[in-house]
Amino acid sequence: MDGPSGTPRAILIAAAAIIAGIYLYALLMPPATAAAGPGLCLLKSATGAPCPLCGMSRAFIRASHGDLGGAFRSHGLFPLLYLGGLVLLAAIVAELAGSTRFNTASLGTPLRAVAGLVALFAVYWVLRLVLLAGDGSLSAAFHGSPVGRLLGG
Repeated sequence: MDGPSGTPRAILIAAAAIIAGIYLYALLMPPATAAAGPGLCLLKSATGAPCPLCGMSRAFIRASHGDLGGAFRSHGLFPLLYLGGLVLLAAIVAELAGSTRFNTASLGTPLRAVAGLVALFAVYWVLRLVLLAGDGSLSAAFHGSPVGRLLGG
């Protein structure tokens, strides 16, 4: 049976489980372990350059443990995804409970919001790269990366 928005119930349950799992992981992962652990970004591992989302996992973990300053230092745009995910989770749960006033349909078609968010992350990424290039750390990271070594850098 579909929810009030017309989304199949199984999709809503799967989406809620995935989103809740992300927040549960962030809450259960000790911040010190996340900070000391290996990076998960394939772009950074290969090239030394951070991707637009680099630091977001650590930001979620730090925010989930109340360290908002550390979360901002990990990724300056974390509140957009952190709070947005909580709103989406609440809308999915409300829809699963049968709410017709607040559900995923009530969030509207987020195409413009998603496009704006992608543009904002792109600008943030370019600024991060410019700052890293300005102090020489981007060049050093690239030359020490697998791709940099492969290209003779």
